Amino acid sequence: MKRIIVSLIISLLVLSFNLAQKPEKYIPKTTRKQEKCATAEPGTYLKPLALTLLNKMNQLMDDSAALKKSYKRIGRLPSSPQKKVVDTVICFNDLEVPIRIYYPKRVSLQGNQPLTLYFHGGGFLFGSVESYHVMVSKLARICGQVLLYPGVTFMDIPYPSMTYFLRDPVRQYVLSEDFLRRVRTEYMGSEADYSHPYISPLEATLSKDLAPALIIAAECDPLRDGGRLYAEKLRAAGVDVSYLEYSGMIHAFMSFHMILSDAMDAMKEVRDFLWRN
Repeated sequence: MKRIIVSLIISLLVLSFNLAQKPEKYIPKTTRKQEKCATAEPGTYLKPLALTLLNKMNQLMDDSAALKKSYKRIGRLPSSPQKKVVDTVICFNDLEVPIRIYYPKRVSLQGNQPLTLYFHGGGFLFGSVESYHVMVSKLARICGQVLLYPGVTFMDIPYPSMTYFLRDPVRQYVLSEDFLRRVRTEYMGSEADYSHPYISPLEATLSKDLAPALIIAAECDPLRDGGRLYAEKLRAAGVDVSYLEYSGMIHAFMSFHMILSDAMDAMKEVRDFLWRN
């Protein structure tokens, strides 16, 4: 009987470790913590670890040399073990796009397996296979197949999240207004129609035959409201959509799964969504 009880307890512990924790609204319990973690948006607070991380990132942004060193350090962090990793290129016309293929488990080396397609951040200007290796290798171990898209519109829409987290004079929430405008200029080139659906999916006419979608957003992110509205538009079109917003988190929080438990939970949500669909 004791063995059965012990086995049951162990099974429950393993299950709880693997299950994703649904995000809940974060409100510091004390007035002192509320004052420390408060953002420009009333009633919205950064979680302590996210605040510490953000403050450190802001310090690095003021020191370009230190920022470059930090990127190199990230590339040297231990990554999740894989059965096989292949660096190759995809050729299109005269272009060569470098890619890295992760085979996380033995079964993934066999044919006809689900594929994870990941587009890293950086606004098509910054970032590399190496700088996202630690995060993507972890995602590969946890999940199976996922498509991540960095934004939903290039239109100048004054969302509340843009106002509070893009124009805050106290701190920068990873992204800046100048950076986003540069991204748009570099990406658009001579194209002047910011509402083109291929550029801004939020402006597209959606239909119910689109694939089920999972949208994960960070509460303290300038791009948050674009994700909210896109989820609402998909739902209104009859698309099966799940929207998760991680309270107290910042832009690109999933890249910091080593220190942010919400990042791990978000990856598990991606895994669970893919298993269901």
